[in-house]
Amino acid sequence: MSQSPTRPTGSEIELGQRLASRRAALGLSRDQMSTTLLLSTRQIDGIEKGDVTAFYNRTFYLQALRKETNQPVAITRG
Repeated sequence: MSQSPTRPTGSEIELGQRLASRRAALGLSRDQMSTTLLLSTRQIDGIEKGDVTAFYNRTFYLQALRKETNQPVAITRG
């Protein structure tokens, strides 16, 4: 049987944890990250937990994930 499209995979969870650690290491809140990436805080939380349900579908989730992973390290803190 195939896995449910909304259930996070182990790699999505691991990547989300790494991104949450990176955000925390930069001293950024979810609010700051959401403003920078033009995503809702629910979507930032979804990325960090590997939770697709914060997005319209998996394609939007993957686009947001790409957006966050391509974010330069030197994000301006507001």
